[in-house]
Amino acid sequence: MKKMTHPLWTRLTAMLLGLVCVFGLIPTTAFAAGDTIKLKDFGYTGVSYQSAALGRAQLHQMYFQDGSDTTVGFCGTKGGGMGDSLRGQTWGNKTPITDPTVITMMAYFYSHANNNFSDEAIAMGENNVWSEAYCWRMNAWVQAVIWRYKQGLLSDPVVACAEELMAVYNSIEGTHYTSIDEKRADSTNTFRDISQYVLDLGKRGVWGKCQAYEYSFTGSGSSTHPASGVQKIIIGDHSIENPPKDEYSLIVKKVDSADPTKGLAGAKFHVESQDGSFSKDIVTGPDGTCEVTNLPASTYAVTETEGPSGYEIDNAGPQYVTLPSNGKNTVTVTFTDTRKPTAFPILRSLT
Repeated sequence: MKKMTHPLWTRLTAMLLGLVCVFGLIPTTAFAAGDTIKLKDFGYTGVSYQSAALGRAQLHQMYFQDGSDTTVGFCGTKGGGMGDSLRGQTWGNKTPITDPTVITMMAYFYSHANNNFSDEAIAMGENNVWSEAYCWRMNAWVQAVIWRYKQGLLSDPVVACAEELMAVYNSIEGTHYTSIDEKRADSTNTFRDISQYVLDLGKRGVWGKCQAYEYSFTGSGSSTHPASGVQKIIIGDHSIENPPKDEYSLIVKKVDSADPTKGLAGAKFHVESQDGSFSKDIVTGPDGTCEVTNLPASTYAVTETEGPSGYEIDNAGPQYVTLPSNGKNTVTVTFTDTRKPTAFPILRSLT
């Protein structure tokens, strides 16, 4: 079976390609945000673009370290001092950030950059690890959202995210889109569509959990970057909490179209996973249901192959079901059938 992936991902991944970052791939080890972090690497090569809300936005590549763990950090103060002369110096006074848009965007970034996906993301086909170039394009997007949060410009999260995505895209591709509701020449989706999609999945926990923290500079500074002007840094603890493997279940339910409370026995279905690794024919029982258990996380196609006695199939499908979905290990998919017309004998009049 052909892999089923969300069309937004395909178009989004094709949207931003090119730049090679100077430090190579982002580390894939887990990062635990301690009370103090230290600048490990700083790069001057980055993404620069013009934002209608923020003005000129310049992204620098930064890695921060806590013990042996390393992660990407984001600028907490737009225009604040930052540079290679601060390598090895520290930030502390750790303060939590609770804004849901910031947390979602950071989880989205860390999930794809670090190859750390939830079972639901995998089942949806969203487990695409970003290339080096793509990581930094998306880093620019997430960084802009963080700056907007710091400046109180996130009153409408979808609009704010879409505006910054459009600005990044225009800079990289040399385009001149002016509305987040414009459909790009290479896509049927708008910048608003993509932003809405990313944020909606974040609300469902598809990108995992992330706690964001802001750190203030506690180092001595340098002649190039005096301590009083060094900016704050924002990093996150990102984690994936999947339920135990192979504990997902799919319930296929068949009901009468005229009376949805009436389950229909004897309906036959074929269930197949998106990669073809699972394939099974099932039959609904007396209550009109059949449960398939011990399934791995995936997207499944469910097709009705034969209706119950006395019924016609309304829509054979397939219907696609993702396991898990919205945090639920068991998902139900319902099909309806319509009773066949009853044939009456023709009565001949008596004479």
